[in-house]
Amino acid sequence: MASITDIVAQKKNDAITKLYNQSQGIAPEPTPEEQAQQQYLLQYQAQLDAELLQKLAIAYWGRALTPAELDQGLALLAVNGHQPGPIIDYLAQSAEFLGRFHGLDLQSAITSAYQLTFARTPSASDLGWWLDQIEHGYSPVRIPAWLALNASGGDAAVLANKAVAAQQMTAAYETVLTKAFNANELAWTQGMRQLLSGVSATDDLSSISNALQKLAAGDTSVLTPSASLPNAPLVILYPFDDDGPSYSDNMTSKSLVRLNISGLDPQRQLAWVDLDGNGQFDLAADIAVPPTPLGFSQITVPLKSGVNGFQVYQTVNGVTSPPGTISIYRLQDTDVVTPGKNIAYAGSTISLELDRVIDWRVLDTNGDGRLQVRNLNDPNDTGELQIAWGSSGTNRPMLDNAQLSAAQISIPPYGSRFLTITGVTITAANPAAELDGELTLILVGVPDVQGGVNSNVVFTI
Repeated sequence: MASITDIVAQKKNDAITKLYNQSQGIAPEPTPEEQAQQQYLLQYQAQLDAELLQKLAIAYWGRALTPAELDQGLALLAVNGHQPGPIIDYLAQSAEFLGRFHGLDLQSAITSAYQLTFARTPSASDLGWWLDQIEHGYSPVRIPAWLALNASGGDAAVLANKAVAAQQMTAAYETVLTKAFNANELAWTQGMRQLLSGVSATDDLSSISNALQKLAAGDTSVLTPSASLPNAPLVILYPFDDDGPSYSDNMTSKSLVRLNISGLDPQRQLAWVDLDGNGQFDLAADIAVPPTPLGFSQITVPLKSGVNGFQVYQTVNGVTSPPGTISIYRLQDTDVVTPGKNIAYAGSTISLELDRVIDWRVLDTNGDGRLQVRNLNDPNDTGELQIAWGSSGTNRPMLDNAQLSAAQISIPPYGSRFLTITGVTITAANPAAELDGELTLILVGVPDVQGGVNSNVVFTI
């Protein structure tokens, strides 16, 4: 037990240390009570920030945040003094928001914001007030933020309940994503959006808890068929002729290609060709598909050197479809393109028939009597017979690039129109589903016996 002298000496030392620290601008060590209070305040601020972020996500995206999105939002709020301005700027410019609201007239955009945020349509006075604000310069993309930050009465109760439900969805993200949606984040966002749309001010959220428990067990029956994804657009590739009528020559563009897109929903909010590969509509990077009541459209897209991959999406009732996909290799050596006569596939053998005789020996540069395939879809491959391929469809056919790169072909007799490629299999992009699509095979720089003209021969199966 410390003596009175020791206690007095310790207090004297503490006082001297405190005066010295104050003179040097050094903050005193917080007491345990002060540390506990600071921890409580930090946790409380984090709860407020998380609730704010979920409310803004509901207003702009109509869904809960993923854990990664929540963490990023909390960090951004922390470095900006917990002010929501930078978050709102991000949401208002996000591809997900622009993809859902692109092309809507002002009244429809306002109505959609009210439905996402408050689960109701705006009154006539609400619409009139907002249209007047917009006429006087208020940006329509800021309306969801205003609704989230200024909710009152019954609207505030609805949004608060939605935010609590959203927090539950975020907490259950990992298990639900894996068990119910096979790690497909797009499907998760669509499913959570549907569940969240049914939350009201009086909901005790037991239905949300029960739904999440079922989804975590792999039971998706809690999601109604109306939440199923729209069909992926069907995409077929055609050459684009940029120097005159296509029937007048065999010259096709090396910088452009035409996509014929079908399977579009006439009631869609948006369809687009995704050029940057992020699965969301970006005004600056992607190409919007013009609206059409026929469910069909043609889009001309630019080609870069080498392999080009395109994905086409459509959004119907706020739900985005899986992509219709296609890929093509940009031809380099010549603009001359001619169609092949016939292509057949059996087992792991691709049989090609050209419409004219070919001097295959010209390609045998090492004289070994075989043609080593150079797979142009593999930038590191080398060989004598250049072959590129592309495919399209809802479950498009795929060639095994490793097999194609390793393929060697016995040289056909002089003047033969036939070529057989063995040891190359065709599979579906999703092997578990039925194949649905087209495969395009391009023989690049084939030497024609007549005149020695090199051309690119296109086959489609």
